[in-house]
Amino acid sequence: MNNQRQSAARMPDWSAEEDAILIQRWDEGWTAKQILRELPLRTEPALRKRRDVLQLPVRRLFGSGIVLRATEKAIWKALKGKQSTRDELAARAGVCSQSISNFIKENRAEIHVGKWTRSPSGKYVEVFKAGKGIDAPKPPPKPRAQTYADWWQRLKRDRPDVAGHRIARDNHRRDMRQGKLIRRDLAAEAVFGPAAHSA
Repeated sequence: MNNQRQSAARMPDWSAEEDAILIQRWDEGWTAKQILRELPLRTEPALRKRRDVLQLPVRRLFGSGIVLRATEKAIWKALKGKQSTRDELAARAGVCSQSISNFIKENRAEIHVGKWTRSPSGKYVEVFKAGKGIDAPKPPPKPRAQTYADWWQRLKRDRPDVAGHRIARDNHRRDMRQGKLIRRDLAAEAVFGPAAHSA
């Protein structure tokens, strides 16, 4: 009886069509969960065993999609062509920023920081270069006064309306502290009219 149950539960042998799907999707970087949608008769342990039979490249985390993504080849090609920041690399490889972060995390031993540059926001960002090497040291941070001065220059250049409002607000506060503003006398205006205030 037990033998009959085991034979009934035994999965059929892998077909050539299933092998072709597994090979193609594995090469494209699909996760195990994604591959199983196209192979509903299989389980993750079955995929792992068949992977070994077909001698497919082993991923460090089976089915996680963290390693050997479909985007990895494009990122390597972009990085070997020219050293780049994270944003530049994402634009040239045509991938999202999360893909770049995953790529750097998993391949950090094979790339290094060639230099540092300033982003449009003024922060230092790494410029990655393909190949092993010693990372360039990060420049020391700017003094706080210089950071504020740079921010103020960018604000006046990019948002003159906001900068003008801040200047007017600060001037008003300064005049209030120094007593240079003439306060309205509401009682006098009520009795003699608005002209009483100017008089």
